[in-house]
Amino acid sequence: MKRNQLLSIAVAAVISFGCSLTPYVTCGIDITDSGISDSTVTDSSETSGMCGNQLRWNFDSEGTLTISGEGEMYPFGTDLAPWANLEVKKVVLESGVTYIATNAFYDCYMVTSIDIPDTVTEIDMYAFRGCTSLAEINFPEHLDYICWNAFEDTPWYKNNTDDMIIVDNILMRYKGTATDVIIPDTVDEIADYAFKDCTSFSSISIPDSVVEIGRSAFQKCTSLKSISVPEKVVSIGDYAFEDCSSLSEISIPDGILKIGIDAFSGTPWYTKCDDMIIIGGIFYQYKGKESEITVPDGVFQINDYAFYGCKELTSVNLPDTVRLIEKKAFYGCSSLSSINIPENTESIDDYCFADCESLSSITIPDSVYYVGAGAFIRCKNLETVELSESTIFISERLFSGCTKLKSIHIPINPDYIGRYAFADCSNLTTVTIDKGIRLISDCAFINCSSLSSIDLPDSIEYIGEGALYGCTALKEITVPKSITMFGRAAIGQKNDDRTIYGYSGSEAEKYASAYGLPFVAIADQPSSLIFGDFTGDSVIDGRDASGVLTLYAKSSVGSTSVTPEQLKVGDVTLDNILDGRDATVILTYYAYTSTGHDVGLEEFISSSPQTTTTTTTTTITSTSTATTSTSTSNTTTTTVKTTTPTTTTTITKTTVPSTTTASAVFTGVP
Repeated sequence: MKRNQLLSIAVAAVISFGCSLTPYVTCGIDITDSGISDSTVTDSSETSGMCGNQLRWNFDSEGTLTISGEGEMYPFGTDLAPWANLEVKKVVLESGVTYIATNAFYDCYMVTSIDIPDTVTEIDMYAFRGCTSLAEINFPEHLDYICWNAFEDTPWYKNNTDDMIIVDNILMRYKGTATDVIIPDTVDEIADYAFKDCTSFSSISIPDSVVEIGRSAFQKCTSLKSISVPEKVVSIGDYAFEDCSSLSEISIPDGILKIGIDAFSGTPWYTKCDDMIIIGGIFYQYKGKESEITVPDGVFQINDYAFYGCKELTSVNLPDTVRLIEKKAFYGCSSLSSINIPENTESIDDYCFADCESLSSITIPDSVYYVGAGAFIRCKNLETVELSESTIFISERLFSGCTKLKSIHIPINPDYIGRYAFADCSNLTTVTIDKGIRLISDCAFINCSSLSSIDLPDSIEYIGEGALYGCTALKEITVPKSITMFGRAAIGQKNDDRTIYGYSGSEAEKYASAYGLPFVAIADQPSSLIFGDFTGDSVIDGRDASGVLTLYAKSSVGSTSVTPEQLKVGDVTLDNILDGRDATVILTYYAYTSTGHDVGLEEFISSSPQTTTTTTTTTITSTSTATTSTSTSNTTTTTVKTTTPTTTTTITKTTVPSTTTASAVFTGVP
């Protein structure tokens, strides 16, 4: 599918806990007696079932296949649909279906006509291939994408006598032989492969209405001499003009946002370009052999494969204008030892720095919200990593094979750690995870043989199959109550030299019993929650402010809710609301102490000018022992007096100009 599915994929992975129930042969895990079959072959006798997360299919006695529900079909890929072996005579697509998958109706040779509902926005490869009787098709009014070969082998396609097959303003295919081609101004998209291998025309006029030129759209149009890309075009697909051996003149607008890989390779225009090919604000490709380069100001995107395989490259200086570093941009730059990620960068795409074997350290600024799969895979000399506080998840295989990486701190914002994220990091000894992570996916830390310490916060709900498999140095692990489910061999196997610490009656105890591992019960002891220490690491710093602000943003849009514990620790203004004012106070305190002032939060508040004082009494249920804490400040006092089962906490509240702030140390479970 062409649409950007980053957030929907992330949400789906979290909802499903990223759990695969098939045996992990690739993990090297020997899990027996699972009772689960690898077979996914559909029984030809089946006449109904699911064909999408919210789509059902039904085949009746008259040969009618009906697909109902809402959303997309499963991506069948090279596999056949579950109805492939049935004699389908008629297809009914009910309103609600949005995506027709690859090979969806492959070889439904008895179907003569089909109505595609208006809810459908995408029709993928070979969707109706082999439908040799399909002569009538009613298309929806608004399609976002239609693959050029979706209707290959159908009479509808073969009998179309027009030079240009245009469906809903998408130019699917050119079948003519003219030397000069004029595309009508009703077209707004030139589809993938639309003019591929058309060698007759030497010139083509593309109207101003066009906004997208698809993958391989003009590939191997060997007679084409010049092209003027209209101002409204924002995307040129992979290989769009590749091997147009006569194409020497190309005009591209500065407003272009995306240029695919090898879009102009094999053209005279490409051959005569400078070493740095910059189109608009896109650093398209580097052709040179220099060891050190500086990318000029104004570049906002480092394109896919821009420096791919530049083995001589040792140092790259990126300007502050760079926002996007695209897929495999520096893949295989084996000598690259120095590169800066600018403060305005938002995204580092899949396998961006894969196999950069000389890279020893990397700092990902907090502006980066997405780091793609395998972005630093097999960076064998990478020792130091500082992750962005804004990263929405830790992608799969992100640091897999980084054999010199010794420790990692995972900040509060990511929701999950992806599959194989730290696989085979053989020197990784310490993993610190801030409260916020809900999921550790399958094989996340597999074969981290030196890992001896991992802190699991009480936000984690699931640990996947083989997550800590092969971590032979990990002799003990403390499991929080929050975990409600384990995958197979998640935190240890039979005969492992590992003790599990957890709470009586918890899933951890059940797991230890199932795998014959030693289990030590820990008491339900209260934790000491420091007012303002939102991450719970006993330090009040910028991470706490970031954590408060992130949770405030998420709760404001309804994607999560603030727990009572989070409110009591983070609500430093004591207004029963966790918001930006709390983050401001925490950040102000952190900035003050960072300049060398050794002062507690209470004293900092009490010594602030123009303060007024009020007193608030909060009752907190607890089973803690009696504790008294008194501040040295004249205006701040915290008294905790326990009589089981309640604790009365008296907090002196100090008001700072424009912001209400409080100081206290809570002893006891909130």
